[in-house]
Amino acid sequence: YNRSATPVDLSGWRLQALDASAQKSLFVVPPSTVLAPGAYYVFGSAAVPNVNQVVGTTDIWEDDNEALVLRDAGGQVVDSLVTEAFRG
Repeated sequence: YNRSATPVDLSGWRLQALDASAQKSLFVVPPSTVLAPGAYYVFGSAAVPNVNQVVGTTDIWEDDNEALVLRDAGGQVVDSLVTEAFRG
């Protein structure tokens, strides 16, 4: 979600899916992708309404300790999410 009042160039931003041992998946936003103020960029399956980038539905996220990390084109962490951290 672009909460700013100016467009944001998402070209080269990366969504990483990780587990405790390794990176499982990596999705890179295509060149010339600009997010307007107040707009969303959605990663998801083709069945998701208004999806911007299809990432599939299998072998991406498991039912255990996992992390999603969103990095900008320079590699800085923009956001992250950890699920089932209690599993180690």
